[in-house]
Formats: sequence, structure tokens, C-alpha cells
Amino acid sequence: MLYPSIRSVAATLAAAGVAVIIQMAPAIAGDDDLNTEDYIEDVLKPSGRVLYTETNDISNAILAFRRDDQGRLTPLPGSPFPAGGKGVIDPSFKLGPPDADQQVVVDRNRRLLFAVNSGSNTIAVFHIRRDGSLRPVPGSPFPSGGINPVSVGLRDNQIVIINKNEDPAQTVPNSTPTIVTRHVTASGKIIQLPGDTTINLVQGTSPSQALAKNIRPFVFDALIFNPECNRVPPLSSPPCTPGSLASYKLFPSGQLVANPPQLLPASEAVNGIPPIPLGLWANPAARQLYVGFTSVEKLGVYTWDANGVPIFERTVPNSGLAICWLRTNSSETRLYTTNSGSGNISVYDTTDPSNPKEIQVAPTSGAGGPYQLEVDPTDRFLYVVTERGQHAAAGNAVHVFAINPKDGTLTEVPSSPVAVDLQSPDAFIQGVALY
Repeated sequence: MLYPSIRSVAATLAAAGVAVIIQMAPAIAGDDDLNTEDYIEDVLKPSGRVLYTETNDISNAILAFRRDDQGRLTPLPGSPFPAGGKGVIDPSFKLGPPDADQQVVVDRNRRLLFAVNSGSNTIAVFHIRRDGSLRPVPGSPFPSGGINPVSVGLRDNQIVIINKNEDPAQTVPNSTPTIVTRHVTASGKIIQLPGDTTINLVQGTSPSQALAKNIRPFVFDALIFNPECNRVPPLSSPPCTPGSLASYKLFPSGQLVANPPQLLPASEAVNGIPPIPLGLWANPAARQLYVGFTSVEKLGVYTWDANGVPIFERTVPNSGLAICWLRTNSSETRLYTTNSGSGNISVYDTTDPSNPKEIQVAPTSGAGGPYQLEVDPTDRFLYVVTERGQHAAAGNAVHVFAINPKDGTLTEVPSSPVAVDLQSPDAFIQGVALY
């Protein structure tokens, strides 16, 4: 319910307010669930700062925390918000099934939150209310178009979904991973239009991220494994390179066109261990793509050509173990990487985007390995989720680091970490998004 004063303002600005919203999020034919009053109320009373992550448990839900000026996290009333599906429980904790990024994504312009239900093959979509709480979009959750969705990428009114097909509870004969395009209506529904695409990938490649952060219509993904390396003898010439980078061109119709996958350079092997890709982020203005070479403790630096095909330039050292997920600050002058094997965060100076320089390795307190991360839009804080690494272990938590405004280095705040209790002893939280 709007307060009388707000309601009177809303009546005066209704036409202009709705026009602005439609301009930010063009409606798609057949979208009849847009609640004008809710949207005006959201515009006039924007929510405070909120962090979202998902439980990825037997019953998946979104955890929401209010975040204050000191970096403290306080559970939002009503949290956790049920996502209408379930997560993936993998008792093996092996590389592959749990490894992905962009499980939870916020569309700030349209005040929508998207989250994967990895164990039930759906995508949950929520309206973000003015206080940061969540209201499911009518019809949510929506089919992911494949088995075991792990990552979503947004571009205007399009959504790109990675279905990994590695959920140990879902074994479907002759099924494969897929990358799928769909469209999002003004009210947040995920719908399939005639031009939307499904591309079947090779089983066992373990796709992990739908990175659509680009000023051009390109999508990048890290394929963690190369199934040919498991052949005896392998069909490729030794040493077999186990991972590759996939890239695609995305058209407004939803058509997705794949480029040839690019194997990671065998020259970057260390003591006979070949590089494995895990974690991507881009500097669109500089046309730089950063890749975690997780098995050899290196950060890969790429550019891309006119079709979006990654071109390897060099690697730079990473002082941690098992470099994973990556993010930059808003000015693209600092790059942060989670190093899950050593429990720390690397900070790189990317003032020269093609030559990152590691300037700090900041430890995370407590148990668990750091995985997904996100930088506050104001560049004041870095938020990191840590996950348990074995059955019933501690480690599921959200960590908060203050970012030094002068040099971008990190200091974990006194109130960090905030531990999260889950139902299953093999479940772990995943994904982080900020509003």
C-alpha cells in the first residue's frame, strides 16, 4: 500500500514513470502481468543495499542480507525466499559439478533477480521490492531448457542459460550439456521466441559460465574439461589439453552462433600439468578477457577478434592455489580473483589491462574455500561466498572485505564472515549478487 503523499506524487508522475520503465525494459507481446503501481512504488522508494546468495540445498532458497556502511550484513525480514526448486547435492565434492559462476544475477534496471534451481532444471525470477525483499514473478520458476542449469547471463531482454548436465541425481541417457537463449518480458517472465536457440555441447566438457559482459554481442564460456583426454589412448596429440574457451555471437532474435572452441595453450603447462580454465571476466572497453588457469596458478590474458573468438596473449602468475572466479572494480583498474585451494583473494593492478600485476594476496578468515565474488557498485566493498569442501564440514559463509580507495587492496571487516547453516551436510551456498 502506498502512503497518501507518495500516492499523490505517483498519480502526478504515473504517465512519465511508466514511460521511463518501459524505456528501460521494453515489453514483449503477450506480457500481461506488469503491475504498474508496484513499479511506480519501486521507482519512488528504491531499496537500500542488499546482498543475495542461494542455499543450493534440498529446497533451494535465496538468502538476502541488508548491507550497511561498515560492511555489516543483517538478514532481511522474510529471508530466505523459496526459489521453487532444488539445488545440486554432490557428496564427491569433485571438480566439475559444483563449479560455475553467475548462479544469482540481478537486473538493476528492471529490479529483477534470476537464480538457478540446478537440481530441478528451472530458473527462478523475482521482483525486487523497495525494501530489497523478493516477490516471485508470476509463473516462476521457468524451464531452463536443459538439465542442471548453473549460470545465467543477461543482455537487454535476452537471457543466456548454461545447463551443465552433471547433477549426480539426474542421469538421462544420451543427454548433453546445452547453452540456451530465451527472452525476458517486462514483468520478468522467461519465454521462448521463434529465434531462440539451443546448442548441444559435448557431454563431459563441463560448461561453467555465461559471460555476456560485453559492448559487442558476444558470450564467453569456460569448458573445464576435454573428454578426449579421457580416451585411452587420447585421440589428440599428447599432451592432451583438458579445457577450452567457448565463444558465441548473440543476435537480438535469440539466435546464438558458436565459434570454434579455443584450447588453452599447452605451453602454459607446469611440471606436466596442463592448464584448466575456470572463471572468466572481461574488460569490454579494453577488449580484454581474463581467465583463471586453475590447475597451474596463472591468470590468462586474452583479447578477441571481430567475431568474438578469444586470442591468447599471455599469462601472469597467481600466488594462490586453484584460482577460480574473477571480478573487476567499476573503473576496471583492479581485478580480484578467488583462490579456493589456498583460501585467499588476489588483487591485480589492471591499470594496463593487458599486463595485470598482482599487488596483494588477502586471506579469508575461517574455514571453507572462496568461490563466487562481487564488487559493490560504489567500489567500497568486495563480497565473497565460501563453501565447505567435504561432508559436514564448516565453511558455508559470506565474507566482506573493505576496499582501500587509494590502491584497491582488501581488509576483511570485523563482522565478517557470516556463517550460513544448511539442511544437507553436503550442500553449499553459491552465487552472489548485489542490489
